[in-house]
Amino acid sequence: MTSTLSPPQSPTDPGRPRPARTPVPPGRPERRSRRWLLGFWGVVLVGFLVPSPGRMTFETKLGVVTDPWRFLGDLGELWHDRAGFGGIADQYVGYAFPMLPYHALTDLLGLPVWMAERLWLSLVVTAAFWGALRLAERFGVGTSRSRLLGAACYALWPTFTIVVGSTSAAALPGAMLPWVLLPLTSTTASPRVAAARSALLIPFMGGVNAASTLASLLPVGLYLLSRTGRRRRALIAWWTPGVLLATVWWVVPLLLLGGYGEDFMPYVEQAETTTGTMAATEMLRGAGNWTAYLFYGEPWLPAGWTMATGVLTIAGSALAAALGLAGLARRDLPERRWLVLTAVVVAAVTLAGYAGALGGPFAPTVQGWLDGWLRPFRNIYKFQPGLALTLAFGLAHLVGVAARRAGSRGLPARRLLPGLAALLVLPGLALPFLRADVLQPGAFEKLPRHWQQTADWLEEHAPESRAYVTPATAHGIHTWGSPIDDPLHVLAESPWAQRDFVPFGTPGNRRGLDAVERAMASGTEVPGLSAYLARAGLHHVVVRNDLDPDQVGYVPPQTVERTLQSSGYERVAAFGPKVTAGRIAADTPLDVAALYPRPQAVEIYRPTGVESPGRVTARAVSETASVSGGPESLLPLAGDPRLAGRPAVLTGDAHPGLDEPALQVRGDGLRLADTRFGLLNHNTSAVYTPGQRNPPDAVQDAGEPPKQILPVEGVRHQTTAALRGAESVTASSSGNWLFHLPQFEPVHAFDGDPDTAWAEGSAAEPVGQWVQVDFDGTTDVPPGLEVTPLPGDQVRATPTRIRVTTEQGSEESPLRPDGSTQRVRAPAGPSDWLRVTLAATESASPGLTGAGFAEIAVPDVRVEKLLRLPRDASDTAAAGEIVSLHRAFDSGGLLPVAEEGGAMNRRFATGTAGDWRMTATARAVPGDALDALLARVAPEQRVRITATAESTSRLGATVGPRSLVDGDLTTAWIAGDDPTVRLRWEKKTEIDRLVLAGAGGITSRPTEVRISSPDGAATVGVDENGWVRFDPITTDALDLTVTATEDKTVHNPFADRHLQLPVGLTEVHVPALEELRTPPPDPDERFSLPCGDGPRLEVDGTRYRTKASGTVADLVRGREVDVELCADGLALQQGRHTVRAGGDGPLAVTGVALARGTAADVPGGSAGGAGGSSETAVREVTVEDWSGDSRTVRVGDGAAAYLQTFQNVNEGWRATLNGEELTPLRLDGWQQGFLVPEGGNGLITLEYEPAPWYTASLFAGGAGIAVLLGLALFRRRAGEPLGEDDPAAVPRPSWVLGTLVLTSVMVLVSGPYALVVPALALVARFRTRLLVPLALVAMAGAGVAAVVGVLGGGPGIGDGEGAFGTVAQALALLALSAALVTLPARHESGDVDRRERSDAAPDGTPPPPGPGRPGGDPPTRPMPTVPGGGFARGGGPAPGGEARR
Repeated sequence: MTSTLSPPQSPTDPGRPRPARTPVPPGRPERRSRRWLLGFWGVVLVGFLVPSPGRMTFETKLGVVTDPWRFLGDLGELWHDRAGFGGIADQYVGYAFPMLPYHALTDLLGLPVWMAERLWLSLVVTAAFWGALRLAERFGVGTSRSRLLGAACYALWPTFTIVVGSTSAAALPGAMLPWVLLPLTSTTASPRVAAARSALLIPFMGGVNAASTLASLLPVGLYLLSRTGRRRRALIAWWTPGVLLATVWWVVPLLLLGGYGEDFMPYVEQAETTTGTMAATEMLRGAGNWTAYLFYGEPWLPAGWTMATGVLTIAGSALAAALGLAGLARRDLPERRWLVLTAVVVAAVTLAGYAGALGGPFAPTVQGWLDGWLRPFRNIYKFQPGLALTLAFGLAHLVGVAARRAGSRGLPARRLLPGLAALLVLPGLALPFLRADVLQPGAFEKLPRHWQQTADWLEEHAPESRAYVTPATAHGIHTWGSPIDDPLHVLAESPWAQRDFVPFGTPGNRRGLDAVERAMASGTEVPGLSAYLARAGLHHVVVRNDLDPDQVGYVPPQTVERTLQSSGYERVAAFGPKVTAGRIAADTPLDVAALYPRPQAVEIYRPTGVESPGRVTARAVSETASVSGGPESLLPLAGDPRLAGRPAVLTGDAHPGLDEPALQVRGDGLRLADTRFGLLNHNTSAVYTPGQRNPPDAVQDAGEPPKQILPVEGVRHQTTAALRGAESVTASSSGNWLFHLPQFEPVHAFDGDPDTAWAEGSAAEPVGQWVQVDFDGTTDVPPGLEVTPLPGDQVRATPTRIRVTTEQGSEESPLRPDGSTQRVRAPAGPSDWLRVTLAATESASPGLTGAGFAEIAVPDVRVEKLLRLPRDASDTAAAGEIVSLHRAFDSGGLLPVAEEGGAMNRRFATGTAGDWRMTATARAVPGDALDALLARVAPEQRVRITATAESTSRLGATVGPRSLVDGDLTTAWIAGDDPTVRLRWEKKTEIDRLVLAGAGGITSRPTEVRISSPDGAATVGVDENGWVRFDPITTDALDLTVTATEDKTVHNPFADRHLQLPVGLTEVHVPALEELRTPPPDPDERFSLPCGDGPRLEVDGTRYRTKASGTVADLVRGREVDVELCADGLALQQGRHTVRAGGDGPLAVTGVALARGTAADVPGGSAGGAGGSSETAVREVTVEDWSGDSRTVRVGDGAAAYLQTFQNVNEGWRATLNGEELTPLRLDGWQQGFLVPEGGNGLITLEYEPAPWYTASLFAGGAGIAVLLGLALFRRRAGEPLGEDDPAAVPRPSWVLGTLVLTSVMVLVSGPYALVVPALALVARFRTRLLVPLALVAMAGAGVAAVVGVLGGGPGIGDGEGAFGTVAQALALLALSAALVTLPARHESGDVDRRERSDAAPDGTPPPPGPGRPGGDPPTRPMPTVPGGGFARGGGPAPGGEARR
């Protein structure tokens, strides 16, 4: 055995920590360690195997685990365009090691994917355990038993458990952290060898997420900085270049992504979100990861939700943190200087941006940095592994010391203390494993066969054109499982695209696809849809009908199908089982089942009469159109022959080869509005006025400029709002805390229209919310005003008392909660503004919308909102001009987000006077006026079953009960406070069953309904398909009241409640009344309205008579009908003009187009062609090679043309024609194009310039690893080991770090509360022993406060509650400060430090090792003291010890 002499510590330097190495005795202890390794791995593997055996789950990247060889092959190119419109993939090369080699090996071995996943996850967790154990042994932390406990705690720390089951790449860097550190602690290796060995382990951290890897390397760097003398200089000198060599394979691609890729960081999670869950309690127990708190009806990460809200997990992890802090407070903790430094730095990084109770005074500034120049490190939870390792070592040390103290006093519980500690903390840390919650939900056996069939069909029938996959999905959750990534990512060989949740493409591309998704969700005809998609190189449309219908924002497949079929598409293929919005039971009667459309899981549609656009085309430069209003402005005009075949550039973009575009198009797109990018739909606000900011109580970016994604900067390029009748109308909030509901914008409270309204959108209680109008000038406010509050219903609170405030003071008045118009008091007298504040409400709950007012009537004040077109094209010199005005119209109400209510009001300016041609379109508005119109033009469409409702949510003008009996599953009714529907028909009929078809989207379906009539009643359940069975009732009237709904919620973290979505139905189908249903209209039956009977249309205040025509089917199905002026033409003078179009029934104008000049006619050679079809190409284009980073295209003779690639524009692309470089440009606001000059044919070569750098980085990465191997293995015994010639020791933490720096950090993270540090410094000076129990008790108290918050109802994660309350924050910060504070104790007494030394043995000296002592735990081996109070690193490792490490 190895033994050393231990001289007594100097009385002038008591309590110095022991940074020595623990000898590893040969024989039994080592063998026991290996058994523990296998045992721990086996237990963890079982924990991963138990959930969903035989079924795979999403884990980091679908393609990596299902087809690693294909994924590896794709890494050979920098530019990827098979999935999407082309770009640099986000750190795909980071998967090259170690994940891809592992999964490639398991694929070669034939291991099932699910087994390979579970095995990999178990290896990651076990690597964290074994690495922490070996590092603790090297440092001499604790005893053999307590080290096992500390290592297990580290491996199971919530930091890793939250993410390991869904994104192991996020846990891998932390798991490898101890291993990267271990070689640097060697006392026998030279600096070169030690640094090279450490650097060789860095690639095992992976390169998927650079921030995670760098954050996990931070503690390693701090360890080197905490060294002294030659060891620090030498190790840093060798390790720093070693890190560069070990990471060059992913660092260079990352830099290329930053230089040539699209920056999506501004459009994903923001710092307010990532820091909002990082309270001190959550940070210390490892649960500060914001993704753990996501709740979409069910937890996004079950393991994370358990760690964040589970009582046992909170208690266990908080106790583990408490023990760790208590151990960290002990002055005899080995390597305490490094551990304190790590804890201080991590606390500063993670807590500085927290703005909750006792949060950082500079949190807004820090959040701004994290959203700006520090945004790669915005997810601050990635810095937690260093703190987890620190606390794990502190726990191991404290438990070990306690066990030795018990043994020294002869207590029999000595051997039981580590086990007791394990019993207290490990069940909580391991609970997600024990409950089988550790994996990502949505397991599936394999990718369904119907998706493979889809990929095969596209490869066979559309290899040269891109398919579009719709509807968009936020999280990739299907009825058969949750692959997260789309199956075509793995299966497709032909190009395809979708609207990604994260905007990886160019801003213009994203806006264009947003327009497509809105069109798909309209459920009605979209003229020009196929032409618009063809302009983007899209031909076939793949409809995924197998998305989970219970997801918030779900778009029913029948809605997309109806949009496509009415817009000129035909179904050409379908694969997979038939699906519905639910799952029809096997014994469902045919007439009930027939109500539901039963498409197959995947359907493929193709536009009729439109040729495939191919991969590339050429368009005539002379026909170029300049488009103002963004790429989305092209959609309403895409089907217009005047635009077909023309290349388009955004106004302000370069158009080389052309002095002035032939045609100027001006649209009302590119609207100035706020977007919540965390939502798939319902995410865009009402249009803002220039300079307007988000409301002060908005959940996202409160008081900040609206968040947008723009292809061009500058408000002059955008459509903005303008007000008439007031200077401004503002509110504290509007709509909803989660969704944008622009139909409830503030201006609607003062517009004089009772059918519009303002509703507050606070995250918690509505009291205190306000709406304010700033008048154009001083206005005399009367002593009384009339207000019409919104009635309370299922989705809103009701005002019961309001306060009216002006410059003259304020007056309060009560309100009846019935929604009637009422008179309230107001401060009489002149004022420049008026504010109405909600002083009291009833039925307040975090619903879909808040309390509000349909009207606040101020005499002589009526506010009108207009949309002003962009000003960048008002002085155009183009020969022709088209002004396109358009508004979205949801005829069915399935999308309860209307962009604007009431009439369509637009303002634009003309540079010259002239004659204009005006055309318009309109859609039918459900209501009495439409019923009257149908009775006149199509009597057979008379409704024979009537439906009324006790309440209807005011989420949209078209959301009404008549939708329940129209036989159309794309229209809907959404309930208010009383979800009762009344059905009436002509004669008594026996009824014994009916179907309630759920609307989906942001509504919930009924699960129980009470049926009542004069002839009987029953209360019965509703199955997941809406089927209701009951005893027969013979009646002519039924009242249906929904008494229970599915638990479909969105968690409101601000109110700490779940938002229950309201009842929504698309149809009430009574099979026995089938003969009374209105028959479908004859598709060829037409109608016409004479002059004067068309919808209202005004230009510059003059009302023009209109006429309308179309088919009866257009009226019934809500499709567009044609509207014409009865007058011939329209004369407009130079200057500003206003167009107003009616929005009330029976027809609402949805589009107006004005055109002037001959260039606004059909361009030559393009009539009838769809944009992008081959017949519109001005020159013949033949693709010779169109893949990878180098491509070739042969172009024929002809006039000057723009080569259009249907791919994202990127400054990395260069093109040459016969060796001559071509001028690049941007087409359609997002596509890569090149000017091909007039002349003969030739070969165009396209090269992606960054690609050689990418290839070189891959070779350099391999060479770097080879260099590191050489440094680590070649002459490894050469050089002088640092442990033999460096007498300098690692000093303990000084007062500078432990008091001065700590105080500064506490000021940064908690402001005045930092005064606890000087107070604790006095304790450290005079009563050091008190710091250990103080840290333990304070952190345990913080855990208790967090538990109490959960037990108090709800998950306990609301602002100011539980772990986020003042008590928990104060206690956690106190515990952290007590653990870290350091000030030299009074040397003259030596009282405190002698007591700490007495923990080791009664005489103050360490207990002797060997079999003579019970347990035989190898102690820390002290080193001989040297002058200056340091330690000499004499001797060497125990026999075989270094080799085994």
